[in-house]
Amino acid sequence: AFVSSALETGNSPDLADLAFTMQVGREAMESRLALTASSMTELETKLKGYLAGGRGIEGLYQGGVRREKDTLAEFTSDEDFTQVIAAWVAKGKYGKLLQLWVKGLSFDWKCIYGAARPRRISLPTYPFARVQYRIEAANEQPRNVVPLRAGTNEFDELAYAKLLDGVVSNTVSIAAAIKETEKLLSASSEG
Repeated sequence: AFVSSALETGNSPDLADLAFTMQVGREAMESRLALTASSMTELETKLKGYLAGGRGIEGLYQGGVRREKDTLAEFTSDEDFTQVIAAWVAKGKYGKLLQLWVKGLSFDWKCIYGAARPRRISLPTYPFARVQYRIEAANEQPRNVVPLRAGTNEFDELAYAKLLDGVVSNTVSIAAAIKETEKLLSASSEG
């Protein structure tokens, strides 16, 4: 919306200033989108194509840090890797750099610009939904806690912690954790 509005009103910022601000002035999120563009109009076209669900948009890269961090760590831990990155920057191979950045590469964007750095500009903040959701307090009385260890009255903290750790680290799905919890509850109520 910002890019389209800026083009319509004729108040579009310098593309290099916009790119620099997005690169160094914003927190890099886990889900990432990067693209190359030589004009604000090209930027608008690519963004609209992406929002319309377009695939295979030239110079547009999308990725997630969590999915690729282990693979990327293998490359970035190599001391020669910084030389590869420097060579890509020197040769203008920004596509290769962006492919890795969307997968979690940490990169000093300032080195692309050298001494003639663009300036950081003021951009709109992220929009937040103006809808409020409230959860009503339950009128139910608390139920008896069923122990998780069969045949005992103890709450099996370790079993529960292992399940939670598995869910957090994505080694156990939420559905599998629920099934395992149900098994433990069933076994403890029978015992």
